[in-house]
Amino acid sequence: MAALALAGLTAAASWSPAAASTAEYGKVTAFIQTGSTVMFYTSGTRSTAPSCQGADVPARWAIDVSTPAGQSMLSILLTAYSTQRTVKILGTGTCSVQGDTETVFLLATDGV
Repeated sequence: MAALALAGLTAAASWSPAAASTAEYGKVTAFIQTGSTVMFYTSGTRSTAPSCQGADVPARWAIDVSTPAGQSMLSILLTAYSTQRTVKILGTGTCSVQGDTETVFLLATDGV
């Protein structure tokens, strides 16, 4: 049975389910860091992104690592990247952390 790791259950007010997108299980392929923002790319198939998502970065997501939730998500992402595990992402439907990149609401890893 697959084990599930979740992070990022932030305030429900920051989640816009009608605009939120999802990326199916895929590998984390790259990271970019600027200040307290970490952006990352995944290879998972993504549903329709919110209108704020840049057309040139369709596989990119953002987290705020100045928060405990963001630090937890970064830890899970780095572990998944280094062990070649896949992750599934649920966005907030907003680009509140990085203006052209959907903010992560929740992420899950695959299990063994």
